[in-house]
Amino acid sequence: MLDVGCGLGTYYEFLKASGVRTRYTGYDLVPEFIAANRERFPEARFLVRDILEDGFDCAAVDFVSMSQVFNNRYLYSDNLEVAHEVMRRAFAICRAGLSVDFLTTYVDYREDYLHYFSPEEMYRFSKSIAPSVVLRSDYLPFEFTMYLYRSHRRHASPAVDR
Repeated sequence: MLDVGCGLGTYYEFLKASGVRTRYTGYDLVPEFIAANRERFPEARFLVRDILEDGFDCAAVDFVSMSQVFNNRYLYSDNLEVAHEVMRRAFAICRAGLSVDFLTTYVDYREDYLHYFSPEEMYRFSKSIAPSVVLRSDYLPFEFTMYLYRSHRRHASPAVDR
């Protein structure tokens, strides 16, 4: 399991509390977050890493997760282009699948410092790189998640189905 943008390790904490056993690696850009995570969770692996600059430190993982990675509006880059490139690279190294969430354009209020994505546009892009795609927008009114899978078999949603 690779968690890109792991922040303070809350996804790993959730996985542990849920009894999910996994070899977990978390990447983040903030060295202080990585240092805190290493102290809290010495059994997991945490790295300061910018995948656009540094790439991945592994050839393949089963699953890649990215949560709230693309929410902030970039000052010097195009959010959509960055999201597409990161998703392309992440899907290339996953054996089973990739999950990534976004703020949706279907909101009634917007903040200038945030970036909002069209679910239709992200679905269209996801289908261009993955044979099986699930779009979930039923859990919060202001975001959606794309699940990209390598195979077409029925997939349980990691967020809900257990």
